[in-house]
Amino acid sequence: MTLIEFQSLQAEISYKQAGNALKNCYLQKIISVIDLELTLLEARFIHPERFVKDQTLQ
Repeated sequence: MTLIEFQSLQAEISYKQAGNALKNCYLQKIISVIDLELTLLEARFIHPERFVKDQTLQ
């Protein structure tokens, strides 16, 4: 969470509600990270050739 987001939350809601608002903001960010991970996994299964590492013979 950025300082701007935090300051806007402080200005808009009371201290008691701020805990829930911060928790909700955190949960939204975590959900977006999980969604991105799922998107990457889906792409890996659809196009596995793009995710294969080059292996060199030694």
